[in-house]
Amino acid sequence: MAPRVDFRQGSFDGLIDKHGYFLDHYHAIQCPCLDPSSGSPDPLCTRCTNGWQYYGKQEIQGIMSGFTSEKQFSEGGGFLLGSSTLTVKAEVEMAYHDRIVNRRSVINFSELVTKGDTTTDKTRFEIITPSLVLGKEGREYTLNTNYEIVDGKIHWVGTAPTEGDFYSIAYQTYPSWLVFSHLHLVRDTNIKFQQPAPVLNRLPIQVMCKLEYLWED
Repeated sequence: MAPRVDFRQGSFDGLIDKHGYFLDHYHAIQCPCLDPSSGSPDPLCTRCTNGWQYYGKQEIQGIMSGFTSEKQFSEGGGFLLGSSTLTVKAEVEMAYHDRIVNRRSVINFSELVTKGDTTTDKTRFEIITPSLVLGKEGREYTLNTNYEIVDGKIHWVGTAPTEGDFYSIAYQTYPSWLVFSHLHLVRDTNIKFQQPAPVLNRLPIQVMCKLEYLWED
């Protein structure tokens, strides 16, 4: 009989401790504003993002790999661009649409924003450092003269776009991903290494996640 081969959970955890990114993990829950008949969220809801709310922030460590497109994850019309594999320790509970944020790295992002009816406008993601704010006819708005960044949002303190007008902003933000699939839904194994009888152990969890700004609900 061939010798039994067991996984050593401690070795997996040690690799995550040594090589894993420090990440913020948020659990996801569907917002009650969703219309059951259409599946669409209330566009006026201020509590959710595209029909999802996030709660229970915790710092975890995880190994992210496979940032480039791979054929086994292809979909109709192209590859799953912006997808990667995330491996975390067994005790981390991961579910569909959970949010992962790397606050030790930054990326550049730009978007159109509608000027609201208050002095504060919220962008899709938290603003760390603004690069450029442009209004109609190429008007450039200046940091600390026209606006400030307060709690990751634009706070207008001077001349601002007209309510209802669009303006563009380029800024730095933290990269974030959303979980869309478990590679191994069940990750349990019986380990007998140096033990009289096999003991059930949970192995590290692997999920597929996608850059949030590329996500389409």
